[in-house]
Amino acid sequence: NAYTYIKNANTIITRIDDIEWTDPDTRNRILSEALWFRAYWYYRLVNSYGDVPWVGEELKGPKLDYYSTSRSAILDKIQKDLEYALEWVPVTPAKLGNITQGAVNHLLAKVYLSNGDFDKAITAASSVIDGPYALMTNRFGSNASNNYHNLMWDLHRCENKNSPANTETIYATVDRADAA
Repeated sequence: NAYTYIKNANTIITRIDDIEWTDPDTRNRILSEALWFRAYWYYRLVNSYGDVPWVGEELKGPKLDYYSTSRSAILDKIQKDLEYALEWVPVTPAKLGNITQGAVNHLLAKVYLSNGDFDKAITAASSVIDGPYALMTNRFGSNASNNYHNLMWDLHRCENKNSPANTETIYATVDRADAA
């Protein structure tokens, strides 16, 4: 499944300049989001399996000569991609599901840790901690008045995860057909 998401990201990355962009900032934001998704899935792959095949562009035909790329080479590549993406994504999402600087910094902190760059990991993690996020301390959302439940209940209700009142959300998207 990870390679399906990587394939989709690679299609955007490869075709990004097939469009005549009137706003270069929009182009760079969309490219950055695709780079984030590709980095996310490769991060998961290399931490599950180690060395895996790297596919860095859209495949336009059958390919039978895959070979493994070292975990460290993939981590170096996705680190560079995420550092680029950080410049172009917004602090707060324009709409649900858009990648933010918090999501990039969160993943970048993990990649820096994997690469042994601890000072950069601290900086990236601190950007998330100091960012527009805050731990929830008060009840909120659809069941806030129900005294039987608590704040942890509120945080894990589907309808509350994407609520603007939930200040802990770094990245969220809806992946269920029955959800809004």
